[in-house]
Amino acid sequence: MRKENLINEKTIDYLSELSRIKLTDSEKKKLEKDLNAIIDYVNQLQVVDALSINLDEELLKIQTVLEATENIEKEQLSFERDDLIDGFYDRKEDWLKIPPIF
Repeated sequence: MRKENLINEKTIDYLSELSRIKLTDSEKKKLEKDLNAIIDYVNQLQVVDALSINLDEELLKIQTVLEATENIEKEQLSFERDDLIDGFYDRKEDWLKIPPIF
């Protein structure tokens, strides 16, 4: 048995009148379908038991993974300043010379 949608054509007409938006019939049908899909999704989320989730623990796991990823990226991109300057094609002392843009 299918439950009746909360958003129907009458609701869409009322909302479009309140917001002073003119909608075509196809736009009304699409909006009705989209809003009902959003409401169905929210209803699905309300069923989830979130009380058993320890938020601090989950955030700590995420932070640990992000920090590990950052450390790996830093290790892969670690360059010595002098090595980079020595590899530059034109320089004067510690200044790097680049061709003019204009």
